[in-house]
Amino acid sequence: LGTPGELHPKAARRLEAPAGVFLFQLEVEQVVAVARLEPKAAPLGKFPTVFRDLAVVVPQALANEAIRAVILEVGAPLVEDASVFDVYVGAPIPEGQKNVAYALRYRSAERTLTDEEVGAAHARIVAQVNSRLGGSLRS
Repeated sequence: LGTPGELHPKAARRLEAPAGVFLFQLEVEQVVAVARLEPKAAPLGKFPTVFRDLAVVVPQALANEAIRAVILEVGAPLVEDASVFDVYVGAPIPEGQKNVAYALRYRSAERTLTDEEVGAAHARIVAQVNSRLGGSLRS
């Protein structure tokens, strides 16, 4: 659908742009061909959302979407969404591992969730990510 690339340092200096600027070119016809152009909306929830973060250390080769899929499956029906907000590789994370942090959004359509309900669901998610994906909770 397109091509990304870093702006050559000489061109960046000539344009007085900072070093490390990336550009991209999109093939608009191809993007439009695969785009979903229908607006998608959902009503606002009546009950409050509970936010929890989850940081797990997993094998580096494991796709972030695989972790998200387990979170959503195990957390159903209370987990509305799970979004990656950080991925870290390096010390003190062991070689071949990565730390992935998710923002989880819990909500019920029928009532306000209690801390105990969210805590129990969160614990189930951690246990399943650990057992199914070889992860460990980041401390």
